[in-house]
Amino acid sequence: MNRKASILCVAAGLAIAPFAQGQSDGTLKKLGNFQTTGKAGFTVIPQGKLIPGEFVSYNHTARVCDVGPDGKLYISLGQPYNVAPREHLDTFSEWGIGGVIRVNQDGTGREVYSRGIRNSVGHDFHPTTGELWFTDNQVDGMGDDIPPGEINRQTAMGQHFGHPWYGGGDVRTNEYKGEDVPVDVVFPVSETVAHAADLGMVFYTGSMFPKKYQGGIFSAQHGSWNRTTPIGARVMFTPVDAAQLKDGSLLVSDDLAGAVYRIAYTGSGS
Repeated sequence: MNRKASILCVAAGLAIAPFAQGQSDGTLKKLGNFQTTGKAGFTVIPQGKLIPGEFVSYNHTARVCDVGPDGKLYISLGQPYNVAPREHLDTFSEWGIGGVIRVNQDGTGREVYSRGIRNSVGHDFHPTTGELWFTDNQVDGMGDDIPPGEINRQTAMGQHFGHPWYGGGDVRTNEYKGEDVPVDVVFPVSETVAHAADLGMVFYTGSMFPKKYQGGIFSAQHGSWNRTTPIGARVMFTPVDAAQLKDGSLLVSDDLAGAVYRIAYTGSGS
């Protein structure tokens, strides 16, 4: 960071269950509600009802949950393969695996909101339009520089974002290359560096940071895991998610250090 910014470690030594991935028995493969008023938490969607048991996996699965402008819960469900196999596409489409589902806050009224997403680990709602924007981590094993990661914008319910026919951007996957694409695909608003692993994201609505950041997106680039020359995590740490505090500063989580950092801007420039 430059000299006009400060970083403070506000928590360390956290017990970590990255991305809500559970133990080998899949005990975290459910949606819960945890109260902040001292009341006991309760299960909103029980185990086996969020994701079918045969698709519970350490690879992707349940990722992000957030409350939308409509008061409903939006939950991203990554599909548990590098490229989703043909024999599971109908099941994935029905359940919203490789997509985003939305439910009422009591778990009722489940709908598949988005499809064609490989592995979204971050989403947020545009502060003015209310549209859903999200990151998507794309296919491995195609080379160091392809396919790109994605930041996507959804403007209507039921839109499809290309997986498994596309591996990221307009790059076709080897498994489905040459086939006609049977859906209308929404391509990304922004392509990110291949394999840099953009995870969490947040729209910045504060005023602490200079104007060039206001209204923009902060995305946590965690860094590559299998690229010949590693990329991502280029500033410092191994960030997972970002959130904005009321004072306009940012919180950034780091799953390697087991810490949450606060980033504040202290300069007077614009």
